[in-house]
Amino acid sequence: MIPIIAMVCPSREEGQYRINRDYLNAVLGAGAVPVLIPPCAGDGQLDRLLDLADGLLLTGGGDLSPARYGQSTHEWCGRIDPERDEEEYALLGKAFGRGMPILGICRGFQTLNCFLGGTLYQDIAVEMGTEVKHDQGDRRREKVHEVTVREGTLLRSIVGSGSIGVNTCHHQGIRSLGKGLIASAAAPDGLIEGIELPGQPVMAVQWHPEALFASVPEARAIFTGWIGLAAAKGARA
Repeated sequence: MIPIIAMVCPSREEGQYRINRDYLNAVLGAGAVPVLIPPCAGDGQLDRLLDLADGLLLTGGGDLSPARYGQSTHEWCGRIDPERDEEEYALLGKAFGRGMPILGICRGFQTLNCFLGGTLYQDIAVEMGTEVKHDQGDRRREKVHEVTVREGTLLRSIVGSGSIGVNTCHHQGIRSLGKGLIASAAAPDGLIEGIELPGQPVMAVQWHPEALFASVPEARAIFTGWIGLAAAKGARA
């Protein structure tokens, strides 16, 4: 059976719901069928959608509300969408209840961490003071810096390398890890760029592998490897 991947629609502006086609191309290219989750879906409808899906993909987008990780909103925090925060927290609760494979990308990486009790830097440049420029959205199809991938992690088993090149399109990052999570990858300045739950098909990365899917084997492997886990989970259901 071809696995079905439920995906959160990231853009909700001017009465329209939009998604970057890179996400769709990556899921399709990895052999699965993407299904978009309507932002207006009710609780019962979300349940029905996840009943049909084999995995949940949390996409990128704007900033998570600092209230979700116990902080006040500073002026350097970007655009927030409380309705999206609420929907994604509901989806994560339901997905964990089902033992569903979860993949988070960029904002999805941060949301997964905070859902499990972790915290964020509201702006890396202001609060961390690193010399690494993490916000380079105009170069999303380029490998901008390396990340070190931790041995013995799910991510390492999927990408097959201890160091991979990634793009970098974010101004926020993980300050403290959520409960049960381990860091699977880190940037040269030590900022966590990959997380996962040991023994579970739950993983997330801070970069955008969907934008590198066509050109970088390790980016492609993230989708094919995780979707393979989703397909296996669906076959056992």
